[in-house]
Amino acid sequence: MKKLNQIFLLLVVAITSTILQAQIVYTEPALPLADEAVTVFFNATGTPLESYTGIIYTHTGLKINGSANWSNVIGEWGDNTVQPDLTPLGDHLYSLEIAPTIRAFYNAEASDVIDQMAFVFRSADGGTQTSPDIFVDVYEAGLNVSISSPDLNPYFVDPGEEISVMADALNSETMSLYVDNALVITVAG
Repeated sequence: MKKLNQIFLLLVVAITSTILQAQIVYTEPALPLADEAVTVFFNATGTPLESYTGIIYTHTGLKINGSANWSNVIGEWGDNTVQPDLTPLGDHLYSLEIAPTIRAFYNAEASDVIDQMAFVFRSADGGTQTSPDIFVDVYEAGLNVSISSPDLNPYFVDPGEEISVMADALNSETMSLYVDNALVITVAG
């Protein structure tokens, strides 16, 4: 337990653009809700699409109700007339607006519990793509906390080693970090 507690030596709540650029996919808001809009950002740096200069499309669907399989997939693989295309933002960064809500975009039933959005980003001809499939968690309304870094579980550090921890929360007024039951930091907002 002591090693597990050593994971949280430093809490960094503000996510810098440098850290975001290192991620392949991230969202705004960071913790998307099924019944709200979300912007998905794809960073092609380090992927097979890094040097691709054409339109990037996404084959996308949902994982719902605890199923391991994709559902509510938009269109058929390679059908560029219905699959969403991404908006280039420069420096290998692209965005996809999912609106008016995730549920409406994917035509999910009101009773469906949406666990994740699923993505494969691909070239126009489908010959170049991301692999493996990319999944983005979708959260229920209420109190939610996600620790996005470090992303290894379990994560071990040497005594005295400092690491950065990034976390996001919904419906939280404050977040507190404890190491061995001792308060290290509390942040508001």
